Amino acid sequence: MMANYDLHMLLPKNIPILCAMATGNFTCPDNILASSSLREHILECKTIPEEHPPQSDHIPIITTLEMSPGRQEEAPKPNFKSTNWAKFQKELTKKLDSIDAQHDILNESEFYRRLNTLTLAITDTIESAIPKNRPSPFTKQWWSKELSQKQMEVQKLGRSSYAQRGKPDEPAHRAYKQQETHIGS
Repeated sequence: MMANYDLHMLLPKNIPILCAMATGNFTCPDNILASSSLREHILECKTIPEEHPPQSDHIPIITTLEMSPGRQEEAPKPNFKSTNWAKFQKELTKKLDSIDAQHDILNESEFYRRLNTLTLAITDTIESAIPKNRPSPFTKQWWSKELSQKQMEVQKLGRSSYAQRGKPDEPAHRAYKQQETHIGS
């Protein structure tokens, strides 16, 4: 069964892990097992007899794992928002004009060959014409320039309303409340 599940013993042979309550004899009835992928990360596996709790027959087992988290690098991604679409269209048109598409497609392999050529032209144009940027770890994917503009408008109305705080009938309060409730809905 150990071979079927690729399990390995962690504690060395003849390490006592149980102290019989009646006799006080130490025994080794349990096995501490781990898979080979987990075993690579185990720095130490040992018992601590001096920490044996009262009214318990088991000896504590301490397992120390090497757990250094890897650093994940985010690859640069195309920034479609800041693309010069005229330049993109010009480059793509040039690449598409060089593709031989004058003849009819006669079989399935010809279809897939042309599909591959078209896909390659599009991806090459994306690689060359669209600027790349490394996303910040703090980037909110849902945030946009329009939301930033709206946020500035609401903040401006809020400052105006605050400046008129002594005048409860001032239209600035209504305008601010209206924008604030519009944003919240």
